[in-house]
Amino acid sequence: MKGLYFEQFWVKISVSRELKAVSFEVFRTDFKALWSWISAASSRRGHCLSLPTMVTQSGQGPAARTVVLRDVVEETLIFFTDCRSAKVLHIEEDPRTCLHAYDSSNRFQIQLYGSSFVLRTHAKMDHWRKVGLQRFADYGSCAPPGAELPSDNAVSKDLAAQYFTVVQFCVNRIELLKLRREGHWRAQWVESKGEWSATELVP
Repeated sequence: MKGLYFEQFWVKISVSRELKAVSFEVFRTDFKALWSWISAASSRRGHCLSLPTMVTQSGQGPAARTVVLRDVVEETLIFFTDCRSAKVLHIEEDPRTCLHAYDSSNRFQIQLYGSSFVLRTHAKMDHWRKVGLQRFADYGSCAPPGAELPSDNAVSKDLAAQYFTVVQFCVNRIELLKLRREGHWRAQWVESKGEWSATELVP
């Protein structure tokens, strides 16, 4: 048991050192390096984008929640959810979405803007369903997410298979902010016709 504790401790330390070793400065001019760093979030423990805040909006105003990044496909991010969730209702009403994450140890903020969609078909759909439904209780409740908890909250694999949903977030703008003692910097990347261009912003 003690050996397992130390193994987990050193994994945490090594991941922290790896993330601190990232040269965030290069993200101002090198989109390939930036997207490579973003893409690593779905498989790298401790990455700030592995658990970003997703902001959607509806007629009642904005709504924010923490989500789990499950995969990165080309220049899109993949999330799992229950089709009865508020986020699905929101993006079907207005697909405009923002993701926010902050790396406190590196004092680095990233915001991604774009549109989200419920993904019906994809070459990886069977794989995603297999991974997602390993935790069928997350999607198989008889009541929808956010509802009052029933006294007999029945959970089933059949309900999970019915309600499990994949959301695809298509990015078209990325804003970066790096806090530094010698002076903060802020930049954004904007996509147009498949090409990304960078602009320096006032912090």
